[in-house]
Amino acid sequence: MLRQESILKRYHQWKNRNRKVFVIGFNKTGTTSTKKALEDLGYTLGHQRSAVLLLDDLSQGDVTSLIRYCRSAQAFKDLPFSCPGIYKILDKEFPESKYILTIRDSPEQWFTSLVSFHSKILKTPGVPSHVDLATSNLGPYQGFVLKAVDFMFPGLPLYCKDGYMNVYDKHNKDVISYFRYRKQDLLVLNVSSATAYKEFCAFLGHQPLYDRFPWENKT
Repeated sequence: MLRQESILKRYHQWKNRNRKVFVIGFNKTGTTSTKKALEDLGYTLGHQRSAVLLLDDLSQGDVTSLIRYCRSAQAFKDLPFSCPGIYKILDKEFPESKYILTIRDSPEQWFTSLVSFHSKILKTPGVPSHVDLATSNLGPYQGFVLKAVDFMFPGLPLYCKDGYMNVYDKHNKDVISYFRYRKQDLLVLNVSSATAYKEFCAFLGHQPLYDRFPWENKT
Protein backbone atom coordinates (compact mmCIF):
# COMPACT_ATOMS: atom_id res chain seq x y z
CA MET A 1 0.00 0.00 0.00
CA LEU A 2 2.81 2.42 0.91
CA ARG A 3 4.60 1.56 -2.33
CA GLN A 4 1.42 2.32 -4.32
CA GLU A 5 1.04 5.65 -2.54
CA SER A 6 4.69 6.49 -3.29
CA ILE A 7 4.25 5.64 -6.97
CA LEU A 8 1.06 7.70 -7.13
CA LYS A 9 2.78 10.64 -5.46
CA ARG A 10 5.70 10.52 -7.92
CA TYR A 11 3.23 10.31 -10.80
CA HIS A 12 1.40 13.44 -9.65
CA GLN A 13 4.71 15.26 -9.18
CA TRP A 14 5.74 14.33 -12.72
CA LYS A 15 2.33 15.33 -14.03
CA ASN A 16 2.45 18.73 -12.34
CA ARG A 17 5.96 19.43 -13.64
CA ASN A 18 4.83 18.73 -17.20
CA ARG A 19 1.53 20.59 -16.99
CA LYS A 20 2.11 24.05 -18.44
CA VAL A 21 0.07 27.20 -18.83
CA PHE A 22 0.35 28.78 -22.27
CA VAL A 23 -1.05 32.25 -22.91
CA ILE A 24 -1.66 32.13 -26.66
CA GLY A 25 -3.46 35.39 -27.36
CA PHE A 26 -1.79 37.98 -29.58
CA ASN A 27 0.35 40.72 -28.07
CA LYS A 28 -1.73 43.71 -26.90
CA THR A 29 -4.58 41.54 -25.64
CA GLY A 30 -3.77 41.78 -21.95
CA THR A 31 -0.92 39.26 -21.94
CA THR A 32 1.23 41.36 -19.58
CA SER A 33 -1.63 41.62 -17.10
CA THR A 34 -2.09 37.87 -17.36
CA LYS A 35 1.63 37.37 -16.72
CA LYS A 36 1.39 39.48 -13.54
CA ALA A 37 -1.63 37.48 -12.36
CA LEU A 38 0.16 34.18 -13.00
CA GLU A 39 3.25 35.32 -11.10
CA ASP A 40 1.09 36.43 -8.17
CA LEU A 41 -0.37 32.91 -8.05
CA GLY A 42 3.15 31.47 -7.83
CA TYR A 43 3.78 30.39 -11.42
CA THR A 44 7.30 30.62 -12.83
CA LEU A 45 7.22 32.46 -16.16
CA GLY A 46 9.59 31.71 -19.01
CA HIS A 47 12.35 34.24 -19.71
CA GLN A 48 10.84 36.36 -22.49
CA ARG A 49 14.06 37.54 -24.13
CA SER A 50 15.12 33.92 -24.55
CA ALA A 51 11.68 33.02 -25.88
CA VAL A 52 11.67 35.55 -28.72
CA LEU A 53 14.97 34.17 -30.00
CA LEU A 54 13.12 30.93 -30.72
CA LEU A 55 11.65 32.68 -33.76
CA ASP A 56 14.96 32.14 -35.56
CA ASP A 57 14.57 28.36 -35.39
CA LEU A 58 10.80 28.40 -35.87
CA SER A 59 11.14 30.43 -39.05
CA GLN A 60 13.21 27.50 -40.37
CA GLY A 61 10.61 24.95 -39.27
CA ASP A 62 12.70 23.70 -36.34
CA VAL A 63 10.67 23.25 -33.14
CA THR A 64 13.34 21.43 -31.11
CA SER A 65 14.54 24.51 -29.23
CA LEU A 66 10.94 25.53 -28.50
CA ILE A 67 10.18 22.21 -26.80
CA ARG A 68 13.44 22.32 -24.85
CA TYR A 69 12.77 25.89 -23.73
CA CYS A 70 9.30 24.99 -22.45
CA ARG A 71 10.89 22.73 -19.85
CA SER A 72 12.45 25.80 -18.21
CA ALA A 73 9.31 27.17 -16.55
CA GLN A 74 5.62 26.63 -15.82
CA ALA A 75 3.91 29.38 -17.81
CA PHE A 76 4.60 31.26 -21.04
CA LYS A 77 3.20 34.20 -23.00
CA ASP A 78 3.68 36.39 -26.09
CA LEU A 79 6.05 35.46 -28.92
CA PRO A 80 6.42 32.75 -30.01
CA PHE A 81 3.51 31.25 -28.07
CA SER A 82 1.00 33.62 -29.63
CA CYS A 83 2.00 32.64 -33.18
CA PRO A 84 -0.78 30.90 -35.13
CA GLY A 85 -0.47 27.12 -35.03
CA ILE A 86 2.18 26.93 -32.29
CA TYR A 87 -0.42 25.82 -29.73
CA LYS A 88 -0.90 22.58 -31.70
CA ILE A 89 2.78 21.72 -31.30
CA LEU A 90 2.63 22.54 -27.60
CA ASP A 91 -0.51 20.47 -27.12
CA LYS A 92 1.18 17.41 -28.58
CA GLU A 93 4.35 17.79 -26.49
CA PHE A 94 2.78 18.86 -23.19
CA PRO A 95 -0.49 16.97 -22.67
CA GLU A 96 -2.96 18.17 -20.04
CA SER A 97 -1.62 21.72 -20.19
CA LYS A 98 -3.85 24.76 -19.90
CA TYR A 99 -4.31 27.36 -22.64
CA ILE A 100 -5.45 30.94 -22.19
CA LEU A 101 -6.60 32.81 -25.29
CA THR A 102 -6.53 36.50 -24.39
CA ILE A 103 -8.70 38.72 -26.60
CA ARG A 104 -9.85 42.34 -26.93
CA ASP A 105 -13.38 43.66 -27.35
CA SER A 106 -12.93 43.71 -31.14
CA PRO A 107 -10.25 43.15 -33.80
CA GLU A 108 -10.21 46.89 -34.49
CA GLN A 109 -9.54 47.70 -30.83
CA TRP A 110 -6.65 45.23 -30.86
CA PHE A 111 -5.19 46.66 -34.09
CA THR A 112 -5.37 50.24 -32.82
CA SER A 113 -3.61 49.21 -29.61
CA LEU A 114 -0.91 47.33 -31.54
CA VAL A 115 -0.08 50.28 -33.80
CA SER A 116 -0.15 52.71 -30.89
CA PHE A 117 2.20 50.50 -28.87
CA HIS A 118 4.65 50.05 -31.73
CA SER A 119 4.64 53.80 -32.35
CA LYS A 120 5.34 54.36 -28.66
CA ILE A 121 8.23 51.91 -28.29
CA LEU A 122 9.79 52.90 -31.63
CA LYS A 123 9.31 56.60 -30.83
CA THR A 124 7.70 57.43 -34.18
CA PRO A 125 5.23 60.32 -34.65
CA GLY A 126 2.77 58.11 -36.51
CA VAL A 127 2.51 54.60 -37.90
CA PRO A 128 6.04 53.11 -37.94
CA SER A 129 7.64 52.58 -41.34
CA HIS A 130 9.54 49.62 -42.73
CA VAL A 131 12.79 51.50 -42.07
CA ASP A 132 11.75 52.18 -38.46
CA LEU A 133 11.33 48.47 -37.81
CA ALA A 134 14.36 47.36 -39.80
CA THR A 135 16.74 49.76 -38.02
CA SER A 136 15.29 49.38 -34.52
CA ASN A 137 17.57 47.98 -31.84
CA LEU A 138 14.64 46.79 -29.75
CA GLY A 139 14.73 43.08 -29.09
CA PRO A 140 17.74 40.77 -29.16
CA TYR A 141 19.25 42.28 -32.34
CA GLN A 142 18.72 45.07 -34.86
CA GLY A 143 15.77 44.43 -37.13
CA PHE A 144 14.23 41.81 -34.88
CA VAL A 145 10.98 43.78 -34.62
CA LEU A 146 10.54 43.62 -38.40
CA LYS A 147 11.32 39.90 -38.43
CA ALA A 148 8.75 39.25 -35.70
CA VAL A 149 6.06 41.27 -37.49
CA ASP A 150 6.75 39.47 -40.78
CA PHE A 151 6.60 36.11 -38.98
CA MET A 152 3.22 36.91 -37.45
CA PHE A 153 1.71 38.50 -40.57
CA PRO A 154 3.48 36.85 -43.53
CA GLY A 155 2.96 38.33 -46.96
CA LEU A 156 1.00 41.35 -45.74
CA PRO A 157 1.92 45.01 -46.25
CA LEU A 158 3.17 46.58 -43.04
CA TYR A 159 0.26 47.51 -40.72
CA CYS A 160 -2.36 46.49 -43.27
CA LYS A 161 -5.42 46.99 -41.09
CA ASP A 162 -7.81 44.55 -42.74
CA GLY A 163 -5.08 41.94 -43.22
CA TYR A 164 -3.84 42.12 -39.64
CA MET A 165 -7.37 42.00 -38.24
CA ASN A 166 -8.14 38.95 -40.37
CA VAL A 167 -5.06 37.15 -39.03
CA TYR A 168 -6.02 38.07 -35.46
CA ASP A 169 -9.63 36.95 -35.94
CA LYS A 170 -8.67 33.71 -37.70
CA HIS A 171 -6.21 32.79 -34.94
CA ASN A 172 -8.87 33.25 -32.27
CA LYS A 173 -11.45 31.22 -34.20
CA ASP A 174 -8.95 28.46 -34.98
CA VAL A 175 -7.97 28.13 -31.31
CA ILE A 176 -11.59 27.97 -30.18
CA SER A 177 -12.39 25.39 -32.85
CA TYR A 178 -9.34 23.27 -31.97
CA PHE A 179 -10.36 23.04 -28.30
CA ARG A 180 -14.12 22.84 -28.93
CA TYR A 181 -14.38 19.36 -27.37
CA ARG A 182 -11.92 20.12 -24.56
CA LYS A 183 -13.34 23.24 -22.96
CA GLN A 184 -11.63 22.38 -19.68
CA ASP A 185 -8.28 23.05 -21.38
CA LEU A 186 -9.05 26.48 -22.88
CA LEU A 187 -10.05 29.77 -21.29
CA VAL A 188 -11.04 32.63 -23.60
CA LEU A 189 -10.16 35.68 -21.54
CA ASN A 190 -10.90 39.39 -21.91
CA VAL A 191 -9.03 40.92 -18.97
CA SER A 192 -11.21 44.05 -19.10
CA SER A 193 -14.27 42.02 -18.09
CA ALA A 194 -15.44 42.50 -14.50
CA THR A 195 -15.52 38.72 -13.95
CA ALA A 196 -12.33 37.88 -15.87
CA TYR A 197 -10.02 37.47 -12.89
CA LYS A 198 -12.36 35.12 -11.03
CA GLU A 199 -12.81 33.06 -14.22
CA PHE A 200 -9.03 32.96 -14.61
CA CYS A 201 -8.49 31.69 -11.05
CA ALA A 202 -11.28 29.12 -11.31
CA PHE A 203 -9.82 27.81 -14.57
CA LEU A 204 -6.44 27.26 -12.91
CA GLY A 205 -7.88 25.97 -9.63
CA HIS A 206 -6.78 28.85 -7.41
CA GLN A 207 -8.49 31.15 -4.96
CA PRO A 208 -8.60 34.78 -6.20
CA LEU A 209 -6.10 37.16 -4.60
CA TYR A 210 -7.95 40.30 -5.66
CA ASP A 211 -11.15 41.38 -7.39
CA ARG A 212 -10.01 42.33 -10.87
CA PHE A 213 -7.02 41.90 -13.12
CA PRO A 214 -4.00 44.11 -12.50
CA TRP A 215 -3.73 46.55 -15.39
CA GLU A 216 -0.20 46.28 -16.73
CA ASN A 217 1.54 47.80 -19.75
CA LYS A 218 -1.22 50.26 -20.61
CA THR A 219 -0.62 51.74 -24.06
